[in-house]
Parts: sequence; C-alpha cells; structure tokens
Amino acid sequence: MLNQSWSKPKTKHKSPNVLKFITRFNNLSNWVASSILKAAKLRQRAKVMSKCIKLAEHLKNLHNFNGCMAILAGINSASVYRLRWTRKELPPRSTQILGELEEILSSARAFQLYRETIAQLDPPCIPYLYVAPPRSRSLSISLAHCCLCSSVASTSRT
Repeated sequence: MLNQSWSKPKTKHKSPNVLKFITRFNNLSNWVASSILKAAKLRQRAKVMSKCIKLAEHLKNLHNFNGCMAILAGINSASVYRLRWTRKELPPRSTQILGELEEILSSARAFQLYRETIAQLDPPCIPYLYVAPPRSRSLSISLAHCCLCSSVASTSRT
C-alpha cells in the first residue's frame, strides 16, 4: 500500500479495490458539491448543505471516516466554499457540527487529532485512506485496529 501501485499506469491492476475506493470518494465529494450548487435559492442551498453536514456526522458516528472526509471535501470545494451567504444561512447546530468535523479531520500536524480519534475507536471502521499510519506502528497493526471488516482484522494480526 505504501508503494502506491494504484498511481502507476503499469501496476494499476495490482490494486483495483484501492482505485474503487478513490473513485467512490471522488464521486461522493462531487455529488455533494453539485447537489449544493443545483439549488437555485439561498435557503435551498443552505438546507442541502445542512443535510450534507448531518450526513457527514452520521458517517463519523458509524466510523466511516472516508465517507465523512468525502462530504467535507465536497463542502470545501472551491465552488461551494466561496458561497459565504449560504454558510451564514446555516443553522447554528450545523455550523457547530461542521467545525467539529473539520477539526477532527484537519490535516494539521499530520492529521494528529484524526489519528488519536482512530486509536480510541472500537473496530470496525472505514479509515480515510490517504492518511498513512504513524511510522512507529506497522501497517498491519494499524489496519487491524481500524479495518473495513472484522475478518480483515483477524487475518492482519497473524
């Protein structure tokens, strides 16, 4: 996984699931951005954005950090981010949730808060794929702790 074989044209066949994971992330973030932008009126855009924020919160509660980050990527895409009036129209609770999610999934200090959150979770979870495990831990231990399914966890530990 650390060799990023999915990014090299000659070795893409070695990691089809990673490519599907990346494609799903991109599709979800594009869907969020286009759903917000399709709304013609300010209040409609704010309502759609608020629903997307609630969806991201539910995904975080389900330990699906990849989906949560995809929604945040859509909300923070350039075309949506510049809609200042839409953000001001959000309910205070949605603004608070968005701030909390952005704090947890912030890239500050190499995603330190995200890594700490993942370390405290009970598996299973779906990690944000683009964050490499800390150097002090092996990849198999990190995947065993935060796995896509419990069967992967049991085979990763052996």
